[in-house]
Amino acid sequence: MTPPMEPSCPACPSGDITTVSLDYTFFGGRDLRPLRAPPNPLSRCARCGLVFGGLDPKRVSAIEAIFTSPGYLKTRVAKLQVIGNGPGHLATRQFLQADLLMAVLPDRRPAILEIGCFDGSLLREFETRFEGAKLHGFDVNRGLEDLFPKGPNFQFFLGDLDACDGPYDLIVLSHSIQYIRDIPSLMTKLKGLLKPGGIVFVQVPDYSENPYSLLLGDKFYHYTEASLAAVFAEAGFTFEPMERGRFPRDVLGLARLGETGGQKNIRPGNEFKDALERLKCAREKLTELPPNRSFGVLGTHIGAVFVDSVLGSKIVFFADENPENQGMVFHGKAVVRPRSLVDDDTLIIPFGKTAHPICRRFEKDYRGKFIAL
Repeated sequence: MTPPMEPSCPACPSGDITTVSLDYTFFGGRDLRPLRAPPNPLSRCARCGLVFGGLDPKRVSAIEAIFTSPGYLKTRVAKLQVIGNGPGHLATRQFLQADLLMAVLPDRRPAILEIGCFDGSLLREFETRFEGAKLHGFDVNRGLEDLFPKGPNFQFFLGDLDACDGPYDLIVLSHSIQYIRDIPSLMTKLKGLLKPGGIVFVQVPDYSENPYSLLLGDKFYHYTEASLAAVFAEAGFTFEPMERGRFPRDVLGLARLGETGGQKNIRPGNEFKDALERLKCAREKLTELPPNRSFGVLGTHIGAVFVDSVLGSKIVFFADENPENQGMVFHGKAVVRPRSLVDDDTLIIPFGKTAHPICRRFEKDYRGKFIAL
């Protein structure tokens, strides 16, 4: 442990900040290429549990430049992400989100804003469910306007949330709140953009479920369910977690303005310490694998990249159930179908707490040997 680097938490008044130095490479979330060599600091607020990287002006500018550059449109894959519990249970994230939020929206013509909308895929899903809905998107990259849907219901806003034409029944922050540096300003603007009784939907990676996500170095913040609830409570919102369902490694929830009640007293536990210990154990487990063996790794995500960074040439392929990724080259190695595995193949499954259930399913569905990580 080193002395605090930050004078106070970026989300609450606390100055009780602890900083640790991580001996891991950090990667960019857009292309998963190495971003910063170790050591890399992460800090945690004892009051709200928020975890954050160095927020010095130079690093903030470098991260913000990633998302405003023309290269952002090329490095972030615009195809819909396919998720699920196997090839027979595939659905896009946006399709599932739209279905999930139907129950909290007005029956007719809701007004919806997505912050961090990229190409508007989620808003397109809402269009298929609501006739005449007001579908607005906000992002920081000017080039995204060309990718955004065209039509009388759609409108794209750029640069500052003050430009958005509210109020809204629903504001969506899907995998975007971790990239917004000024949390108090965001909360103030959310309050001004919501209709009375309006709702904020948040979906964000949960590092307590997937500790590998702590190694994404282009995020400002890392959340758990408890810390997200505490951050919203500090701003006067109640936060109601939702069933994760098909998103087991994410936090999902609805924030509403109103009495925060006991949420003001939320004290996150040992999630950060536990996640760091699991990262350490995962690396030790990998280094103890037989030196004369080769392996594959499941997925084309941060966990798979972590494994590849530790084992290097011992990883000879990636495997993915997503048909959009099969046949591509990822980090210089082929991505294959799990059905192509043979008995002598050993596949590492770096999926945090969900790795063991996936291993059990793979043992039933595919050939080969499997290691949960």
